[in-house]
Order: sequence, then structure tokens, then C-alpha cells
Amino acid sequence: MPGELHDSPNGDTLRVMSNHSLSRRAFLQTVGAAAAAAPFLSIRARAAGPVLRHASIGASGQALGDLLSFAKHPAFDLVAVADVDLARFERVQERFPKVRVYQDWRELLKKEQKNIDSVNVSTPDHMHCLIGLEAMKHGKAVYVQKPLCNTLHETRLLTEYARRKNLTTQMGIQVSSSRSQRFAASNRSRGENAACARGFQRRGCARFLHRRESTWAARWKKRRLPGQ
Repeated sequence: MPGELHDSPNGDTLRVMSNHSLSRRAFLQTVGAAAAAAPFLSIRARAAGPVLRHASIGASGQALGDLLSFAKHPAFDLVAVADVDLARFERVQERFPKVRVYQDWRELLKKEQKNIDSVNVSTPDHMHCLIGLEAMKHGKAVYVQKPLCNTLHETRLLTEYARRKNLTTQMGIQVSSSRSQRFAASNRSRGENAACARGFQRRGCARFLHRRESTWAARWKKRRLPGQ
């Protein structure tokens, strides 16, 4: 039925409000790249076609920055937001006038279960694991801000659950989704010169990086242990 999860054989497909389907992984990859850009840009008009219905746990600060980045994707539709601080809703309501607001994220997940497809968790760090796990228990794709968890146990708990249920997840390390960062990582994996990769990443800074690395190398050579 429209609006409910529909897993393909590889677990990557999500049925949305229209009769179309949208790849969860493709959506998260796109919004991850968008999150690397300046967040407070104007939101483009929604394009016709598939819609991914989204809920945010967190309404201001990093959460609002994430939402405005996600909104650059034409398939994005913000359905609901939860935040314990009622004073935090003003800016998100200005930009998303139709959004439904909740003060308790548990109530949001319960009442909006059939109305949302994905959730972002952009709250204080100590709540990331608890909220992320509960969202996945509701069958939702999740985007959790860094740090993902506070302990290795929490990290394994989320990882194992996502694998077991074949859910799409992403951690919000925005810079790692940018084109320049992925280019640099690709070069490093192929054994390319790391300084050149970083120089591409920070355009206009290649000479500066070279000077800094030369200085560091010279200082390191001077640090000799006694007897060497």
C-alpha cells in the first residue's frame, strides 16, 4: 500500500506516497552530499514525482541545518518534527508551514508511523542510540548525527539491528559526503599522493599544505633520541 515500506530483494526500495518508488540508499547519498553545503539556503519548490516523507527528531540548530540540506532534494517532504523545547519550533515552522510538531519523539513515532518513511536524529549526543534504535524498530530508514553513539556496545547494537532488518542508515559526517572528500579518499585508496588529494580538496591551499608538510618533516627530522 502507498506510504508503507516495501522491500525489494536487495532491501533497497521504499514505497512512497505516490505509486512510484524511491531508492532509500540513493536518497540518503544525495542528502548526505547536500548536507556538506551551506545549510541556510533557500528551499527550492517541490518537484512532481515520488515523495519521501520524513520526520526530524530535533527542530533547531544542527537539526534545522540538516532539514534545510535535505530539502534541496526534490523528493523530500517534511511531515513531522519533535523537540522538547517548544521555543525551538518557530524557524522550522516558518520554512515548513505544514509540518506537524510534537514535544515527545515517542509520540511522533507512534502517531506518524504510517505517514513517514525516514527519520533523522539530530539531538544531544546521549539520545542518539535510543532514538535511532526506536526509529529502526518502526521500520524507518535513519540518518543519525555524529557521534553515532557513546559506547561500542551502543554502536554494535545499532549496526547489528540495521543489518538484521536490512534497513538503510547513514551517520551525519557531512564532509565525508562531499565530492572533494570522496575524490581524495578514492585517490588514497589507489595509492595516490595524499598531499595532492588534500590539495584538491582544499582548492587554493595546495601550496600552503606543501609548505606546512615540509616544515613538519623538517621538525620531525630534528627530533632525534639520545644516541641516534
